[in-house]
Amino acid sequence: MRVCLDATPLDTAHRHRGIGRFVQGLVDALAGAPFPIVQLRRSWAPASPKNLMEVRRAWRPPKPGVRLQWLWNELRLPGEVRATGCHVFHATDPQGLTPGRGYATIATAYDLAHLRFPREYYDGASVDTRLGLRRMEANYRRADHLIAISEATKREFVELLGIPPERISVVYPGFDPARFAPGEASATHGIPVPEHFFLYVGAADPRKNLRGMLEAFALVKERVPESFVLAGKLPPAEATAVTGWIAALGLGERVVLPGYLPDPVLGALYRAATAFVFPSHYEGFGLPILEAMGCSCPVITSTQSCLPEIAGDAAVTVHPDDTEALADALRRVSENESLREQLRARGKARVAQFSWQRCAAETLKVYEHVAGRE
Repeated sequence: MRVCLDATPLDTAHRHRGIGRFVQGLVDALAGAPFPIVQLRRSWAPASPKNLMEVRRAWRPPKPGVRLQWLWNELRLPGEVRATGCHVFHATDPQGLTPGRGYATIATAYDLAHLRFPREYYDGASVDTRLGLRRMEANYRRADHLIAISEATKREFVELLGIPPERISVVYPGFDPARFAPGEASATHGIPVPEHFFLYVGAADPRKNLRGMLEAFALVKERVPESFVLAGKLPPAEATAVTGWIAALGLGERVVLPGYLPDPVLGALYRAATAFVFPSHYEGFGLPILEAMGCSCPVITSTQSCLPEIAGDAAVTVHPDDTEALADALRRVSENESLREQLRARGKARVAQFSWQRCAAETLKVYEHVAGRE
C-alpha cells in the first residue's frame, strides 16, 4: 500500500497556525511508517533535513483565488496524486481534497466554526470567501472517510453536515515538548515581560472571547499582582479592536502585546506565567492548552466545545460568558500556590496522553481501514 499525504499547509500561511502545527507533527511522526507515504508539497517547498519521507512537488498557482483553487483541485490535483501510485490520499487542507479517481480519499476534520458563528464568517465576506466555505463543506461530504481531531469535532460533522458517524474516526493530535525546550535565559527576545503575568496565545476573532477575558481581568486587576501578556499575530483590524478594549477597560499599563513569537520564546512565557487563560467559545482541539500543560503552566479554560474533553481534570474551567466566574478563577489561581501546583501536576499527567507517536499509529490504522486492508 502507498499513501499520498497532502503536506502543502507547511508551504502556506497555515504553517504558523494550528493546521501547520498539526501537519508538521504528523509528517514527522509518520516518517517510520511500515509502508510508503509520499508527501505532496508545493513546487518551491524547501527540503526537510529531518524527514526522509518521499516528496512529490506539485506546481500550483502561488496565491490562487477560490475559483482557480477549485479548478486546480478538480483538474490537476487528481493527476498529481495518481502519479504517486497511491492507494489512499489524505487531505490535511480542507480546501485541497481531490475527487477520488482510482484511490480512496481521507480528509482531516478540524472544525465547523463558520456554521456555528455565521455572522463572524459571512458578514461582509466576498463572494469567493462564501464559495470557498461551501466548497469546503462539499469536500468533506465527498471524502470516503474523515479523521476528526476531537470527539466534539466529530459530533459537529455529524450534526451540521449530516456525515454518518461510521465514516469519521477520532485521532487526537500530539504534543511535542522539544518545540518548547528551554533555551538561553534571555530567550524572551527582549519582550518586557512583567514579573507576574497571565498568558493568552492565539487570535482575537470573536469566538476566542478575548474581550470577555479582558473584562474579567478588569474586575480583579486591583486584587491580583499579574499583568496580561497576549501573544499572537493579529491582523490590523483585530489589533485595533484589542487595543480599543484595553484602553476602554483602563488596562493600558497591565497588558503586553508582543505579537507572533517563536516556540522557544513561547515556552519561556508558558513556564513563567501564573496561568495560561483560554476562555474560548469554540475550538476544534485547543492545542494551546496542551502546550501550556506541557510547559508546567496552570490552565484556566472554557466549558465549551472540545476544551473540557482535552483538558480533562487538569484545568480550572468556566463558562466563557460568565465574566464574574472567570474573574474569580483568575483571582483564585493567582492567590493559591497549592492550586497552581495541583494544576501543574495534573497538566503534566494529562499532556502525556497526547503523543505524536500515538497519533501516527492511529492514523496508520485509518489508512489501512480505508484501503480495505483491515
